[in-house]
Amino acid sequence: MEKNYGIMINEKLKVAIFAQEIVNRGGAERIILEQARLFNADIYTGKYDRKTTFDEFKNMKIEIVPSKFSGRLNSLYLYYKFRKMKLRKKYDLYILHGGAVLGLAKKYHPNLWYCHCPIRWLYDMYKDELNKMKGAKKIVFIIISSILRIIDKNNVMYVDKIVTNSINVKKRVKRIYRRNSDVVYPFVDI
Repeated sequence: MEKNYGIMINEKLKVAIFAQEIVNRGGAERIILEQARLFNADIYTGKYDRKTTFDEFKNMKIEIVPSKFSGRLNSLYLYYKFRKMKLRKKYDLYILHGGAVLGLAKKYHPNLWYCHCPIRWLYDMYKDELNKMKGAKKIVFIIISSILRIIDKNNVMYVDKIVTNSINVKKRVKRIYRRNSDVVYPFVDI
C-alpha cells in the first residue's frame, strides 16, 4: 500500500472523478481514463461524447450531468450544476478535472484537483477573447468574466491538494491562485 497526499491507496478506496467534459482523444481524457481504471472510479461529467473520445470509456461507470447549452453558456451552467450537486454515494477521494467542477471542492473532501490548466479564456487569454467581441456582447463578457474569476478563485480555496501536469501550469496556478502545487507529469506508454 502506498501513501499519497495523506490518503491510503488500496483496492478498496472508493473514488469519484469529476470532469467538465470527456469529448476528445486528448491528454486530459487519457489521464481521466487511467485514473478511472486504477481506482475503478465512478466518473461524473458535464459532457460526454462516446464517438469522439477513447473507446475504453464505454466500459466505465459514467454519469452525465445534464445540460441544455453549449460553448461558454454550458461552462456557466455546469459551474452552477456541479456546485449544487448532491451525491448519492460517499467516496474516499474526489478527483477534479476542469474549472466547472471546482464548486464541488467546498462540500466533498478529501479532494484533489488535477489541473491541466487554469481556464485560459478567463485568465491568460482573456484579452484575446475580449478583442474578438464588440458592443453589448463585449460588456456582458467583461461582467461575466469578472464574476467567474471571483467564483473560480473562491472554489480553488477549498481544494485540498493541487496537482499540475507541468511546471508551466504549476507557475500559472501560483500566479493566478497563489497556491502551491505538485507536478505529476502525464504518463508515457512505452
